[in-house]
Amino acid sequence: MKLFRARPALAPADEVTRLRAALAKTRKPESLDGLRRRHELGCALMKAGDWPAAEVLFAELAPAQARVVGARHPNTLAAWTNLALSLAEQGRPDEAVPVLEQTAEVYERTWGAKEPGTFQTRLNLALVLSVAGRYAEALDVLETHRRSCAAEVGPAHMATRVAGYRQLTVLRVLERFDEAERLLAELASLATTDRSRDSAAGVGLLIRAERGDPQPAVAPLRELVARHGTGGFRELLAAVLLRAGEAREAAELLGSILAALPDHRRESLLIRGLLAHAYLEMGDLDRAEREAGALLAAGAWPSGHPTPVAAQVTLARVAARRGHREEARRGLEAAVVALNAALGPTHSRTLETAAWLSEV
Repeated sequence: MKLFRARPALAPADEVTRLRAALAKTRKPESLDGLRRRHELGCALMKAGDWPAAEVLFAELAPAQARVVGARHPNTLAAWTNLALSLAEQGRPDEAVPVLEQTAEVYERTWGAKEPGTFQTRLNLALVLSVAGRYAEALDVLETHRRSCAAEVGPAHMATRVAGYRQLTVLRVLERFDEAERLLAELASLATTDRSRDSAAGVGLLIRAERGDPQPAVAPLRELVARHGTGGFRELLAAVLLRAGEAREAAELLGSILAALPDHRRESLLIRGLLAHAYLEMGDLDRAEREAGALLAAGAWPSGHPTPVAAQVTLARVAARRGHREEARRGLEAAVVALNAALGPTHSRTLETAAWLSEV
């Protein structure tokens, strides 16, 4: 019997090249084999972070899938989902939302509420709403999804708990800490392993720091990092250290996390934003400027979203420290307007940015 060796994993760009070559040999692009190869190429483009090319491919593939296997087929719905995600990754979430809304509806109506595709599409919809800064809508989607999951598969099921933690993240962004802590207590009560219990404890410590009391959270988070050592726990510790005024150690942790992530992932960009803040607090203006600039250059969020606005605030504060007062003033004024619109006038980030503006 002839044994076939598994193909070694290729770098994302090399995999795209291989799949393009394979697709070029396909005589019938709308045959089942042709559709499969096109889907594989689209997924490879997403993995490589080539979002414009992925958008073009899935915009053509989704209608082709509908013609061949039907509009409600999981492959067709997957193509629409990937098109929406490609749009969102280019900072165009408002275009992605209606695509995901319709896809989620078709998934559930056709394949049922327990279908993994239904679960994932709802989560993707909530994510894209958050990318658009439409936090209230994201919370509504997540609350409905969590209740549906609890009814369909139980409150302790992973799908239900994932929805809860996604909801928790949005509540924290909006600084609705009382609601966040109540939800966290509910999620912690459902934890069944030491790791999941420690994860809940770590998020609780972060919320304590976000409420304005970071120093007591540092030591317990150090213990959690020593116990688990994963990027998630290190990121929690870095965020708390940054709030506690220990920017140098925070920067070291964030740099180690970033080194292990692909550059194009949204998670990497969020780390860059925190790292830019840490470098600024350390007085390393060049590196602060570089990291904030990289986040903005990615164009992964629409203008006015709190994430790119935070990077713009960092750049304005860099300008202020270099003595470019007018540039700093313009940047901070625009940031206050944007944060007021996105988060409200009493949000700590709005107030903090207004205070920096008053010092320029």
